Amino acid sequence: MRDGRISIQQHSVVVLLRFLTCLPRRTRPYLAGGLARLILAVARRTRTRAAGNVNKALPNLSSEQVKRLCFRSYATIIRGLLDCLDLNNLEIEIYCDESVRQQLSGGRGLCVATLHTCCYELVPLALQRLTGRSVTLTHMPAFIPSAHNPYQQAGINYVEKKQDGAFVRLLQHIQQGAVVSLHADLFARDVNVNFFGHQTTAPAGPAMLSAFAGTPMLLAYGCIGENGRYQVYIESFMTEPVARTKHAYTEAMQLLYDRFERIILRYPEQWYWSFNRWRT
Repeated sequence: MRDGRISIQQHSVVVLLRFLTCLPRRTRPYLAGGLARLILAVARRTRTRAAGNVNKALPNLSSEQVKRLCFRSYATIIRGLLDCLDLNNLEIEIYCDESVRQQLSGGRGLCVATLHTCCYELVPLALQRLTGRSVTLTHMPAFIPSAHNPYQQAGINYVEKKQDGAFVRLLQHIQQGAVVSLHADLFARDVNVNFFGHQTTAPAGPAMLSAFAGTPMLLAYGCIGENGRYQVYIESFMTEPVARTKHAYTEAMQLLYDRFERIILRYPEQWYWSFNRWRT
């Protein structure tokens, strides 16, 4: 019976994916805006949590400004999700300096920290196009057919985040020369950090990968530029591996969150969370 349900899900997903990927790219922002208005209108908890997060990050905004920002950021994220379904065909502009390009082209395994802005998989995609050896951590539902797997279509290798030993597998990929990207702005209880003036906790994954693989850490993020095109910025973050201590992990993640704050303040309409990010 369960296999039957999965088969029905797979068929439904295939039909939906074919419809969404066939949509002209220029129409996706309009669809995203409509979906954002609908969801925020009917989903009170989502709306309340999104507003609460904006108030913590940007406390000087008026209630009307918070409302508008929640809509714009949610619409941007939905557009990014729609574009992720067609990941291999996305047109992106990649920006990094010569020292970063040399690190990426050197064949050495690297750890890259990123955050959830606009199209979430822009960074793994950019790294794949630059190096051909991009690996990321994600969850791919079992009912999505492999033929419609956007990571596989784009040549991106990934580790299933819900499987046991995921960290070890990521570490092995780095040791084999892969460039591993991790979203680091999500909630976890590994280390204590200050985020927009509020105490919270954060994952230590990027710092620990850097420490155990003995590799420097890069930082990368995606955004939608003024020309309406996706852009990815890759920058050097730590030139030496993080030390293998809890204190060093905490220091590295705090520095990372300080940089996240500056990115979010520059692109507030492109970063979105609808759960309580600041819980402890």
